[in-house]
Amino acid sequence: MKNLIEISSKNAKAGRTPAKFVLHKIYNNSTECNSNGISWSRQYTENNLDSVKGMPLVCQFADDDNQIPFGGHGEMTTRDGEIVFEDSLVVGSFENAYIDDNIDVNGEKISGLVGECYIYNQRFPSLVEYLEEQYSENIPVDSSVEICGDKSKGNSKIIYDGGWKEHRRIPKDYQYSGQALCIGIEPADNSALMIELNSALKKNSKKEGTMEKIKSSQTIELNELSYDDIACLITRAFNVMMAQKDDDYDSYYNYWIYKLYPDSKRVVMYKGYDSPNEYYLTTYEVSNKSIVLGDTTKVEQDWKPVNNEQEAEINASIIKNILKKNNKEVHKMEDNVILELNQKIENKTTEINELTTKNTGLANTNTELNEAVVNANKALEEANSKVTSLTDELNACKEELNALKVEKETAETEAKKVEVNSYFETEIPKNGFAEEEINSLKEYVEKIDLVGLKSAESELCAKKFKEMKLKDVEANSTEAEINSKNVSFITIHEKDKKVISDENVSFFN
Repeated sequence: MKNLIEISSKNAKAGRTPAKFVLHKIYNNSTECNSNGISWSRQYTENNLDSVKGMPLVCQFADDDNQIPFGGHGEMTTRDGEIVFEDSLVVGSFENAYIDDNIDVNGEKISGLVGECYIYNQRFPSLVEYLEEQYSENIPVDSSVEICGDKSKGNSKIIYDGGWKEHRRIPKDYQYSGQALCIGIEPADNSALMIELNSALKKNSKKEGTMEKIKSSQTIELNELSYDDIACLITRAFNVMMAQKDDDYDSYYNYWIYKLYPDSKRVVMYKGYDSPNEYYLTTYEVSNKSIVLGDTTKVEQDWKPVNNEQEAEINASIIKNILKKNNKEVHKMEDNVILELNQKIENKTTEINELTTKNTGLANTNTELNEAVVNANKALEEANSKVTSLTDELNACKEELNALKVEKETAETEAKKVEVNSYFETEIPKNGFAEEEINSLKEYVEKIDLVGLKSAESELCAKKFKEMKLKDVEANSTEAEINSKNVSFITIHEKDKKVISDENVSFFN
């Protein structure tokens, strides 16, 4: 899709150039989706299009003077849980958005969300010139929309109708947060829930002015290099290397990618002009978006790895268009640029060395801390072992003490039982109690209650004593004496006297 659909040749306002971009296509039903698996719904697009107002148009540049637009969204990092793009610049802002059902793509009418924006031409004149040139020559300009969770609704993540899925996922509650120009690179898809980037590649047909969708290469995380990105870097580096060997900077792009083997990091290049049958094999290493090539050897066209390694799928025509288009004015590096780059390399090398020294010191400190932690853990293990041992000893002592208590209580109970039984069997019969009276005392024997037994015995003795005295009085006194209230002493016949030694017996008047 051609995202840039209009750019004004006149400035509507001082320092600002109006432009219109297609932010994304709108699909007729949920069975359709773009190459990244997103199916934009008309209803949800209408619900969220107000958030386009005020969102930024961003761009990366290949130089410090912002003269050569090249890149996409920028280096993505997180800060306090929020996604930020460190090295892309805001080059404009959107003021309006609407749905257009009459957008022409390859002769087909589609519906899409259109955003109206201003580009800051006073601050980025080279970018405006580049876009005007591409627009006037009918060359597609890629861009990529960013969306995020709608925090006004309390959503930190994008809400999808029916949940997130790899294909045909439908953004429902979200906000449009930015539009990035993708110049010289493919728009990438990020599968994280915070950001979605729409991808639309083109086959450049400058003469016919047609635009055709190309099947995207594998989905990659934002800021990782795709195979086409790597192929671009290899092509540039290989041509520079060969040009320096031949001392021929005028034929900058003589060599092109033929086959790429990412597993073993090998690549076959071919010379595409004077000698199309020359093929070269070399290796590559990519680090932080820079590339280092290895030794180069000539090989035959049908060269293949002996292990049948799978070659990467790349779009050679797109790579050629990108490199030619973005480097048509940069066929050789001037001395001052080389000096500047060398100085940057030297500065970075110094910085790396300083960080390496610092890292060594931190590593030594970390080693010491690790040893301290190991020693502390060892001491803790020994202390825990002692605690465990002492706890076991304490529990053993408690168990032994409890056993002694049980044994003592059992012995005391048995002794009391023997004492009560002995008293009941030897002392109680001496009282001459009737069988009924003796039976009344058995409950105290069963309860092993010696004190209660003796107390009950005393009560029976006292009762029996009273009954004997009353009988004596009846036998030796007149009726008048018996009924007299002044009787204060009872005479006991000698034959009825009994010595009572139990301390619990009380005498009465």
